[in-house]
Amino acid sequence: MSKCPGSLGFSQPKPEEVSCPTCGKEVEIWSDEAMSRCRSCGKIVIRADTQSCIDWCRYAKDCLGADGYRQYGEMKAAMRKAALQEALAPRLTDADPSVVFGRVVLRYAEQLCSRAGSSDPGLVVSAAVLLQLTGTGDDADGRSADLSEIRSVLEPLGYGEPFDTDVCNVLAEVAAGQPATAESINAEIILDAILLATQERRLEAGDPMPPETVVARCRTPQATSIAIEMRKFHRADASDESGETA
Repeated sequence: MSKCPGSLGFSQPKPEEVSCPTCGKEVEIWSDEAMSRCRSCGKIVIRADTQSCIDWCRYAKDCLGADGYRQYGEMKAAMRKAALQEALAPRLTDADPSVVFGRVVLRYAEQLCSRAGSSDPGLVVSAAVLLQLTGTGDDADGRSADLSEIRSVLEPLGYGEPFDTDVCNVLAEVAAGQPATAESINAEIILDAILLATQERRLEAGDPMPPETVVARCRTPQATSIAIEMRKFHRADASDESGETA
């Protein structure tokens, strides 16, 4: 099929100049990339998120191809992650238990997204970042946040509908602990990320859940694979500490 002009910035990338927020120098970032390093101060510069027809057109995947569409989603995820973290900075502190735990959840969510081709990286990453507001899955902090607070963060960023509602729906499913439909892969990834992050924290505290329990509770095959890897490393560490051969 013919490519429309709206997708050319990604399918036929060109350099764009973005001001470094640290030193003010211009940084060249290609239109199919989310970030670059400033040659003046060495800081990573992430360009502002922009909307294009790829975000809403039902033919976008056909236009870019499966690989191109996936790469576009990963680029948007990186941009939205940076924008949301900046928006949350005034509301949360680095020492906040929800922030500490949320970063681990985000790391696992990104890993799962990279392995699950059917997920929406921008939606999963955005929901994982905003999870820090809800405290969901973090028993160290009982704070909760309603969806109006989530929207108060999203709306000024201008992503619009249906993205804002989709993020809220994912977070509502996560809060309920149960995806609404069998196709809710994005919510399943967040729930699996919370499970893996919880097990990592318990491993560090010396009180892990039984590995078989973690594997059994995983909702996606990608999380099951990571849980099995965690079990292997845990067994290897235990064997090293006892002086046995792993």
